[in-house]
Amino acid sequence: MSTAKTYYIAELVGAVEGPALLGVATLLANALVFPLERIGQMPVGDGNTGVLVLWETASSEADPSRIWSVPPEDVSRQATAALRGYVYQLHASAAAWLALGPDDEIYLEVAEDYTELLRKPGAVDDVLRATQVKDTRESGAVTLNSPDVLAAIEALHRLRVCNPGREAKLVFLTTSCIGQERKDALPSGVAGLTAWEAAASGGDVEELRVALLQRMLSEGLRAFVANSPPEQLRAELLRSVVFACGMQDWRALEEGNRRALMALRNEFQATADMAYRAYDAVFCEAVACALGPAPRRLNTAQLRACLERATSIAVPSSVAVNLLGSVRKVRTVRISAMTGWRPAWPSVTNSRMQLGN
Repeated sequence: MSTAKTYYIAELVGAVEGPALLGVATLLANALVFPLERIGQMPVGDGNTGVLVLWETASSEADPSRIWSVPPEDVSRQATAALRGYVYQLHASAAAWLALGPDDEIYLEVAEDYTELLRKPGAVDDVLRATQVKDTRESGAVTLNSPDVLAAIEALHRLRVCNPGREAKLVFLTTSCIGQERKDALPSGVAGLTAWEAAASGGDVEELRVALLQRMLSEGLRAFVANSPPEQLRAELLRSVVFACGMQDWRALEEGNRRALMALRNEFQATADMAYRAYDAVFCEAVACALGPAPRRLNTAQLRACLERATSIAVPSSVAVNLLGSVRKVRTVRISAMTGWRPAWPSVTNSRMQLGN
């Protein structure tokens, strides 16, 4: 039976710049994982611009009965975004695990997405640093009006109330960038989260205090914001919530974790390749911890044990004895190079390596 290609055409129309609409069309094609056949602008009148997108599906049998369509109701139930968020959270948790100090601990899905207990040398109490992880880049920028941002501020306040006299921090880690408020914008014109960072670093807190009081806050948090002296507001709230925005996506985070293991390979006597691949075991360990029973705790001793298992090679004792015996017979090895000879296998450089006598 012959094969055929199925083509789809989409028309995007909007009162925006042509290049911006082209970008939207390209994102659409990429999201559908269809190779673009043609993309171009088209005038539609009334001051609007349009984009015509033509892409093709993979080749399929020409028999119409073999072509399947997904009902729109089922498309709306696809959980790709939720799964991407969970994967991102686990990679972020693994990154925090790799960065722990010798006496630190990390807890998964206990308080927030993950929480670190950091032990400062000479300090009496641990520092509790909770982290919320949000892969929300596709949802747009975040502002002081974003529900997730306000929920993070409330979470830090609750954490401090439950642990009086102890140092608690919260990191709001997101792939979204900082945006500008449209409603209740700061009089200075500065984005609210940018002003938050400036106030935490020693800048004026009053403009941000007024901005917070314009938002929907719990009774307890509202009282704290309204009545705290500037330095208390700065120390116990503004410096205690860190907005880490515009962070890398899960693919870059995973690659960074693998590179981090390669940099540490001498600590567990692994080759670069084995260290790179050992991250698979680290990620699986993080998944098992997050889904396991309480306390869902990880530390550096567990990390070392995980890496030693992942980078060790099991060899039967008889093979090991024979190999060691052969090694003892070797006295010297001399390696020389001959150029101008192309090997038969394509992955080797244009030189010939030869053992000396």
